[in-house]
Amino acid sequence: MRYYEAFGEGGFHSAFMTTYAFGTLAFEDVPFPKLRGAGCRNIVVLADRAMVNQAFADFGPPSFAGSSYHLIKASAPRAFHPKITALIGESKGRLFVGSANLTALGLAGNKEQIASIEYSNDRPENARLFRNAIAYMQRFVPKDDQWFPTSLDRAKRSAAWLYDDGADADDIWNGAPDLNLLFDRPEITILDQIIASVGDDRIERLIVVSPYWDDRLEGLARLSAAFGDPPTDVLIDPENGFLSIGAQS
Repeated sequence: MRYYEAFGEGGFHSAFMTTYAFGTLAFEDVPFPKLRGAGCRNIVVLADRAMVNQAFADFGPPSFAGSSYHLIKASAPRAFHPKITALIGESKGRLFVGSANLTALGLAGNKEQIASIEYSNDRPENARLFRNAIAYMQRFVPKDDQWFPTSLDRAKRSAAWLYDDGADADDIWNGAPDLNLLFDRPEITILDQIIASVGDDRIERLIVVSPYWDDRLEGLARLSAAFGDPPTDVLIDPENGFLSIGAQS
């Protein structure tokens, strides 16, 4: 299934989405009408401020942003880079976390990796993951934004399962180690979170996939060392691997 096809699934009234690059035309041509056609009316997109400004300069402002969906320019120290989609319904939810931007290539062109997590009456434990993902997004909403709180309130009113266990969004960093999402945090790096999640489990083989690498593979070296330098496979595109010859040797 193509990633964009998931947006046509019915039963969701709210969608909270993040992206680095934002393809104004691609979004309004494919995911947006699919969401609306399936009955989803409460739609919020957070995208990197610089990339949104670039898209506006290249293609002009979107036709429906500000009227049929809420577009937020998010700022981060270097770049706002998460790709998360939380689809919320009265008794169901679907959470996507992966590498795909809301662009034509991200939605249907590139080879992307996306994890799909579902909430249902049979999987009530997953509600916390949705709550944590939305709380993470909320960190990057400008304080003067008036519409995100309204959209979140709408979602809560029509999806009691989001907060019906008495927990609140502040439990974002306190999940069980076997069921958690890793986010950028001021006090701990993603690498340290991975190491903590693995714990004492012995890593027999490390397989790593990434489109981008630092020149000396320092990040990969740190990860490998943390796991006792197991045999490691690095999957790259031989024509566009972005690795220097010295690093590959």
